[in-house]
Amino acid sequence: MELMRDLSRLMARSLMFLWFLVFALCDDVKGTAQCMCMPEHPQQQFCRSSFVVRGRIIGKVAHSDRDNGRTTMDVAPVDIDEGTTAYVVKVERIYKGEGVMGLQRHVEVMMMRRDKECALKRLRKGHVYIFTGNHDETGLYNIGTCDWVIEYSDLTKMQKQGVRYLYRQYCNTCEINLCFSGSCKQRSPTSCMWDVARIGYGDNHCEAKHSRCIRLGNGNCGWFNSFGFKGCYRNRALSQHNRVK
Repeated sequence: MELMRDLSRLMARSLMFLWFLVFALCDDVKGTAQCMCMPEHPQQQFCRSSFVVRGRIIGKVAHSDRDNGRTTMDVAPVDIDEGTTAYVVKVERIYKGEGVMGLQRHVEVMMMRRDKECALKRLRKGHVYIFTGNHDETGLYNIGTCDWVIEYSDLTKMQKQGVRYLYRQYCNTCEINLCFSGSCKQRSPTSCMWDVARIGYGDNHCEAKHSRCIRLGNGNCGWFNSFGFKGCYRNRALSQHNRVK
């Protein structure tokens, strides 16, 4: 009996230590977790955004400029919250949100971070980017931590075709659903299953770079892959094999 009581006390202490350890770990990673984004395919980001544009960075609006009532170009002044960076963008092409953008050719895009611990992506003056984001009731063009911002020169051929006209075509007919290895059975005839468990092997985001979800000839939705997908898939499989060896 005495032995059993000692074992019980030991187990209780072990459990208390385990709970403390878990709590400490959770507290330590809380800031990092707040900055993490669920994987999203460019087609998903295109469809959920109220505007998608190609634009060139021509300036950055500093807090001091706002405080002195000065603005850059012909953009109306707005308040910048802490943790927000405003860039002046020369719009070269509107892929989505023509009604939102109107005839403006110089706009401010507000890049906002979800939490003060999160880093904002730094954009370089003179470089051309694809911006996806949302236009709010105050007239601001907002880009969040998890929105798609990518230098235009880094787009694959499939992605360029997508933002021009092909992503929009399937926004209301097909949807991309995330899954993990072993549970990637198609949910419905309108779904394309994306196995995100494979992301991270050599940074080979093959579906995001070389695939789009389309309506097939049989009426169901499925992946359409470019010629680059096969090579990307092969390299990803090789990276995965080398990692687990």
